[in-house]
Amino acid sequence: YLSMAFRPEIPAFKLQLLTLWLGVKLCRLLRSETGSELMVKWPNDLVVDGRKTGGMLTEASIDPERVLTLTFGLGLNVNSTSNRFTKDLKKIANSLRNETGKTFRLHELTAKIIGCILLGYDECIEGVDAKKLLKQWETLDALSGKNIRIELGKESIQGKVLGINETGALNLKLRNGRTRAIHSGDITLLSKND
Repeated sequence: YLSMAFRPEIPAFKLQLLTLWLGVKLCRLLRSETGSELMVKWPNDLVVDGRKTGGMLTEASIDPERVLTLTFGLGLNVNSTSNRFTKDLKKIANSLRNETGKTFRLHELTAKIIGCILLGYDECIEGVDAKKLLKQWETLDALSGKNIRIELGKESIQGKVLGINETGALNLKLRNGRTRAIHSGDITLLSKND
């Protein structure tokens, strides 16, 4: 687990894409460091073969005009072995070690992760080009083309994932052919028969 705190004191729109941007940056770093086929699962998970390897969380204190404080948290299964997971968890969870067969030096990997987060944060402050994010997200998107059900409070909708849009929302093609932008919700992957 790793949490980093910032005091940006900047307009909130400048950090709108932070979690997605850091997801892409961290996914690319971890792929190059480990040789794993990590993907990003909207909005904040790192997955391999559909099993969660890591998750990110961003929390902020915002006044009407700007972000005062921001905390970015990362949980990453690094050297856990499959015998540490319960039977149910083995179906949905993974670790870098399980995926690659290698053991990783935590201090070295953590230093690289911290550097990656700091660089990604600075890039967001300077202004992330949404088109650049979309292009990079597309190559790492674990949900693209998949059929999902998403729970939005009391509403449940199904559709096919078409990627994300420039605001970071998930584009979902509904059964009636319309496209809907989803900003949050709990996702379940559906089988081809659903």
